Amino acid sequence: MTLNKLALNNVLRDKWTYFAYFLSSVFSIFIFFCFSVSMFHPDLNIIQNGSALSMAMMVGSIMIYIFSFMFISYSIRAFMKSREKTLGLFIIMGASKKQLNRMIFKENMVIAIAAIITAIIFGIVFSPLFLMIGKKIMMIEGFAMYMPIKAIVLTFVMFFILFFIISLISPIFIRKNKVINMLKADKRDEKDMVSSPLVIIIGLLIIIGFVFIFNFYNKITLLKNFIDSTIGTMSMFAAILALLYILYTQLPILIIAIVKKKRLYLRRTNMIIIADIKAKLRSNVKIMYLVTILFTGAFYSIVMLYAANADVERATKENYPYSYTYVSLSNNNYEKQHIKFIRDNIKDKSGYKEYAFTVRYKEETDRSATIMSESEYNNAIKAIGGTPISLKSNEIYIVSGSSKTMASHNINEHIQNVLEKQGVTLKVLGVSKENVTPEGYFSKINVLKDEIAASFDKKEGFDTIKVYGFNIDNWKEEGETTEHLMSNIKGDNEYKFGFFSAQNLYETEKNSKNLMFYVGFFISVIFVIAASSMIYFKLFTELEKECVKFKGIVKIGLSKRELSNIISTQIFILMFVPFLLAITLLFAGTWFWGNVIKSYFTVALLCSLIFLIIQISGYIMVNSKYKKAVFKKVIS
Repeated sequence: MTLNKLALNNVLRDKWTYFAYFLSSVFSIFIFFCFSVSMFHPDLNIIQNGSALSMAMMVGSIMIYIFSFMFISYSIRAFMKSREKTLGLFIIMGASKKQLNRMIFKENMVIAIAAIITAIIFGIVFSPLFLMIGKKIMMIEGFAMYMPIKAIVLTFVMFFILFFIISLISPIFIRKNKVINMLKADKRDEKDMVSSPLVIIIGLLIIIGFVFIFNFYNKITLLKNFIDSTIGTMSMFAAILALLYILYTQLPILIIAIVKKKRLYLRRTNMIIIADIKAKLRSNVKIMYLVTILFTGAFYSIVMLYAANADVERATKENYPYSYTYVSLSNNNYEKQHIKFIRDNIKDKSGYKEYAFTVRYKEETDRSATIMSESEYNNAIKAIGGTPISLKSNEIYIVSGSSKTMASHNINEHIQNVLEKQGVTLKVLGVSKENVTPEGYFSKINVLKDEIAASFDKKEGFDTIKVYGFNIDNWKEEGETTEHLMSNIKGDNEYKFGFFSAQNLYETEKNSKNLMFYVGFFISVIFVIAASSMIYFKLFTELEKECVKFKGIVKIGLSKRELSNIISTQIFILMFVPFLLAITLLFAGTWFWGNVIKSYFTVALLCSLIFLIIQISGYIMVNSKYKKAVFKKVIS
């Protein structure tokens, strides 16, 4: 028998172990190929190299490739571990180190080439579906199926290189083990997990810390600023991972100890199930911990990107309160001409309404010394569905110039200086993010009583800006009108006026969010596939060992129905404990992300139902397939 024939026979005779590795590889390559088909589509030739869309597609493909590399590396490591006994036998029979390495390399490359070809074939078959999804998400015209030569070549070359590298280094996973350990690979028992008082105390401290943050996040400014910072967010993420690991390593021990004291432990097959859970607790915890992280990453990616996508209209109206906004400085000679042009082009549109108000500001400041009268502010805020205010002569109402940040309660020093001359001492009535001007145009607006606001004139160094707001009903669909207006509103100095279109911002943001969602969708699919494949891999690579155990139990009277119940329970725990924990973490994010993305909870609820249906379907398929494999070997 030649080395090539031996490698081929290994693949054919141990097909279940190889099939799990093959399947996980096919899925990863399939996702990369489908994304590449979209990336190289002829209808995207209009994208310029270096543009935001081009860069996003390139970064997306790189990220998908990196995640695929990590996932396939994990798969091959698990695959090599499952073959330790077979490789140990080859060494005992006289196989040299060089021969063993060559055989492992050839086996991996056979699977690699088969996986790449299979994935590309499936990719070509299912690419029209992904292109249809891409067309819908990215709002691109055309996007029909084509012959994806570039995608085929890129996928084949990139993954051939990936598998070549992995196949070269995979023998490292074997060389470190002694032959005797390899031969006993299917007989080694796991060490029992024990509870640790120190670890439990650390877990309790983390929980107390989260309770403290939850209760005082909006009450302590220093705490809020820290949590919102990059370091704070990363610290929260690390704490969640640590707490999750502590829950997995300590809680099952406690639950098993409690169940053993209950009558439930002695009913039906519960004793066997609990004993089996305890025996495999260490390896199961590692898998479930990793699967929980992958599920959580996938769920958060999908939900947050989709919620942000659904939130674009609301966010647009926060940034640009009116459908169209024209801002004119006092020295703008084109004001009347521009306003007439805007009015003539949109006055016949459904729901047309026009608003105008004056803002006073001090030029040499950062536009924080900006004054608006109470009556004009109330008219402006009513136009966008906001809440009017009522001021006393000694009160000031501060409005942030950005919907993303709250303005400070401090009154601008230039405003204070003017009012001190009049003998007026102001107190702040309130602070709001309900802005009436384009995002960031002013750092904040100070609303005063009409007669007091009028005193801030040129004598005091304040100039005026006229703001015109125009609203129409179907502003999102007015792309042609917006393009016509923006291309014709010109002057000799662009700094004397500004023209802002909500439709233009909406389209830009929508395209950006759609692209992010499209890229995130593919990455999330890889995460879900990786999570499911890990469980599938664990079940089928341990199949022989489990069947030996089940044969012994069947001989002492375990029925087929009872064996079926034990298997179903084991698979249910492996698949649904990580899933339910990931869903719990997803909804826990409502506390933090709910204020940032308004539709977060609704989208999370909808997506959770979809995820649950997919998970139940996966459980039914895996449970059925695994039972058939066990019954075939155990019950004759």
